[in-house]
Amino acid sequence: GYVPLDPAYPVERIAYMLKDSTPAAVLAQSATEALLADVSVPVINLDL
Repeated sequence: GYVPLDPAYPVERIAYMLKDSTPAAVLAQSATEALLADVSVPVINLDL
């Protein structure tokens, strides 16, 4: 499935959404990658 995460959400909300959805990976851009520091799944940077 697809779970959109708005970088304007509080970090706690993003963490909750990621924990609740149990993704296989997270797609991110360099500007928002810092919001995903505590993610326990692979983070794929789309800017590379």
